[in-house]
Amino acid sequence: MVVSWRFSDIDPGPSFAYHHLRGSLEYAAKNPLPKNYQIVDIDLMNFDQGTYDDKESRSEFEYFQQNPSHGSYVFWHTEGTKINATSHHMDTALRTYLAKTFDVWGRDRVVERMAALKNFMNATVSQPTVYYIHCDCGCDRTGLIGGSYYMTYMGLTWEQANTLNAQIAGRPMDCGPYLAMQWYCLYLNEHAGMNLNCLNNQPCH
Repeated sequence: MVVSWRFSDIDPGPSFAYHHLRGSLEYAAKNPLPKNYQIVDIDLMNFDQGTYDDKESRSEFEYFQQNPSHGSYVFWHTEGTKINATSHHMDTALRTYLAKTFDVWGRDRVVERMAALKNFMNATVSQPTVYYIHCDCGCDRTGLIGGSYYMTYMGLTWEQANTLNAQIAGRPMDCGPYLAMQWYCLYLNEHAGMNLNCLNNQPCH
């Protein structure tokens, strides 16, 4: 059974505090979680030496290596892109080509990640499982993965996905993850037969 898959605005800190995280997850879930659930920690940060991300990611990895009965660690390095689909330098032919091939050049591997999330959701598990997907603040990199999931599997429009991300984070997304989500939106139009209004620019910063 999958209990939930995304919690944002939960920061266990650079020294991974498992019990603090459980308490935060249970608070965020609104409803009681089973006592024996395990956590699949899907980390969207990085291991760039000397950064806060590096310290936090290492702490999470080491914790689940030492405590496998509590769950597992999954690393999905996520950054976004600087390639702007609505730039005045982007002609229609190039934009269409890049949208069709986003699964090849998109460095965050969003297409692959969406398939993996579907597999997680449909997996038969031995105990209740919380999929904890996070970056640092739960706003930008998490917004990229979350917004892509909303459009793919939950029927949200491009505008609705951006609005929900901004509501969760309390602000618009950073532009790098936003632009990557926009390319994924265009990819869905090309490959999934969707008619999302992806070129309707939403706020980012």
